[in-house]
Parts: sequence; C-alpha cells; structure tokens
Amino acid sequence: MTEYDSVADAPSRRHQRDTDELGWYVPDFVRLQTGGFVGLVAVGVGYAAFDDVLNVSAHYGFTPASLVGTTVHAASLEILIRPFDQRLGDFRVVPIYVGPGLLYTGGEGFFTRVPEQYSHIDSNYYPPSSLYWTARVGVELDYVPPAGFFERHGVYYEATLFSAYLNLYRKNPDTLAFENMFGGAVGYRGAF
Repeated sequence: MTEYDSVADAPSRRHQRDTDELGWYVPDFVRLQTGGFVGLVAVGVGYAAFDDVLNVSAHYGFTPASLVGTTVHAASLEILIRPFDQRLGDFRVVPIYVGPGLLYTGGEGFFTRVPEQYSHIDSNYYPPSSLYWTARVGVELDYVPPAGFFERHGVYYEATLFSAYLNLYRKNPDTLAFENMFGGAVGYRGAF
C-alpha cells in the first residue's frame, strides 16, 4: 500500500519534478543535441537529484570528417543546476539553468600531452588540444504527458562557453569578439 489513502490523494506527476519511479540506479533522462562544442550529433544519459534541481550527465558526440576535415569524437561530463521551474498546464518551463562541464575531444590532431615530435619546444607553446572546461547556461520547455513511460519531453537551448576561446580572449581580445567565445546547442531531453 502507498503512503496515500487512495490514488486520488497521491500527487499528480504533473506537479512533481523528479519521481524516480525506476530506481536510483536507472538514469533519469536521455538527451539528444547538436552543437555546444560536443559534436554535430551528441547523445547522453544523466541522473537528476534533489527534485530535478541537480543534473549530472555524460555525452558522446560525433562530427564527420566531411564537415571539419577530420572525424572528431567527443565526450563530455556536465553538472547542471536547475533551481526552479514554472508549470503552465501541460507544460513546464525551466527559465534558466547553469553549470560547468568537462569536454574531451579525440581524433587526428588532438592531444592531452605534447606529441614527441614537439617535446623539444617549450611545453606552454603547444597547450593540450583535447581537454577543455566549459560553462553552460540554458533554458528548457517541457511537455508533461498525463501518462506513459516518459515523465516529460523537453526541448532546450544552451549557450556554452569554451575555455580555449576564453583564454584566447583574455590574452588578446582584439582577435576574438566576446560573443564568439560561446557556442549554441539545441536539443531534446526525455525524462523518465
């Protein structure tokens, strides 16, 4: 028996942010996105905690060589804080979320340690090209179905700050416009 006297007394999932009905070990959401420095196409899974206020997710992204000259594989880890939401009938708006991330990029020409052929040069001259910090700010609009496997279907937009561009801007602001330090991402988030 539940803690409620009847199903009618139980709060509707439309008014809850994270019910976690599948258990703590099952991811709470999936994401599919394009952009945001993770790749042309990126897929991810994540966990929500504290009533969907804290999200931790991991992503794999891919960009084909036909677009950028070399095939690029990327992996990211993100921590997002989603402090509040607004419910509007069947919809839910997360007006802002923020958080840091770590981005690893692999492929030809990317390295975390200076390649042997450049070891005789000052190690600061060739900084690592495969590991970066990111920062994100985003907004999300969700549809909350009355029943079904998914608790919410959401679309989101994120602006992502890329640490390499921030460093370039800091050292020489004339070579990079402030707004060019950011990349945009659009995506889908399905919570279950």
